[in-house]
Amino acid sequence: RAVLDGTSTVLYQNDGPTVAAMLQSGKSLAEARDYLITGCWAITATGTEKYDDGCYVNILKPFEYALHRREEEMAELGMHFAPLDGAESFEALYATVLENTRVLFAERARVARAGGNIWNTVAPLPIFSATLQDCIEKRRDYTAGGARYRDSRYELFGFPNLVDSLLAIKALCFDRGRYTLTELLTAVRADWQGFEQMRIEAMRVPGWGQGDPEADAFGARFNDDLYALAREQVGTWGGKIVIGHLAYTEIRWWGEKTLATPDGRYNGDMLKFGLGQSEGRDREGLSALLNSIAKVDRSGIGCGSTVTNITLDEQLIKNDDNFEKTVDLLLTYFQNGGVHFQLTYVSKDDLMCAKETPDEYKHLRVRVTGFSDYFVKLNEAIQDDIIARTEQK
Repeated sequence: RAVLDGTSTVLYQNDGPTVAAMLQSGKSLAEARDYLITGCWAITATGTEKYDDGCYVNILKPFEYALHRREEEMAELGMHFAPLDGAESFEALYATVLENTRVLFAERARVARAGGNIWNTVAPLPIFSATLQDCIEKRRDYTAGGARYRDSRYELFGFPNLVDSLLAIKALCFDRGRYTLTELLTAVRADWQGFEQMRIEAMRVPGWGQGDPEADAFGARFNDDLYALAREQVGTWGGKIVIGHLAYTEIRWWGEKTLATPDGRYNGDMLKFGLGQSEGRDREGLSALLNSIAKVDRSGIGCGSTVTNITLDEQLIKNDDNFEKTVDLLLTYFQNGGVHFQLTYVSKDDLMCAKETPDEYKHLRVRVTGFSDYFVKLNEAIQDDIIARTEQK
């Protein structure tokens, strides 16, 4: 009811998978049950740890560099991502994608450790450290390994676009044999110009968030593989690395700098937030998206933040019957293993009017990503994304 009254800051958190994720990451049962949500949505053990949040990792970037053969950029970075060309099977191509992701994770971890290991000598955190158990007992700063837990968190983004891209390659090139891998890669490298029919077919391949069993199974498998890759690395201060799926408005910033992808996305299009669907793939409605997300093993994420942001139009829950259906939907999502959920209730008509006549809607607030803001203060691209979110069924 608070959401219906305009509150756009409510986060629903599910204890079951959250506690399981904490246990998986090495916490005791007592610590897991006493978890804390900090910042926007970060899961943390109360008083015994603090993640270095904001450590975003764009898993779509090594895929893009390999696909588009961006040799100059890779040389400048000093990182090489193996090309996708010539893969004789989907499993061979997928193995290359995972290896390229491993290269990214390893370099990210190396750079973080190099900086983290000198932090206590140049920028110690004595007051912060005093708030954590064990630091005072050990007489060691947090940045010198004084805290009980020293894990790092990689917040991944690009998951929906990458899953849909891989599924499109699998279906069109290997399962159906509609096109050769070379033909599909050529079309993507041309930003789909002159290959509109192929692009339409790529976008019609059942993808993430549509409730398709094969797509859901692959998404869950990919998440498990990402988790395993992260756990191979050593964190900034010697702890584990856990993963989540989120970003803030970087989905626009990174999207503008990312070339076309096999899911039908053009050069520069915005990436999708968290575990939401890629643009143009929300044809099966909200239930399908939530069912897909529920297939991901949240305990395997290791207490990383994975938030689902949903904006509902007033037509969906304007009466008590539809309100109860919405409650049932959320309960089913949580019973199926969903962890976080953030809901904004706003009229699509109001959003459209606010975009056209902002002076009349200065009061209108919406949930953006990890924060709420006044709708009229957002840039046009983010406004359009929020308007599109209200098309859930």
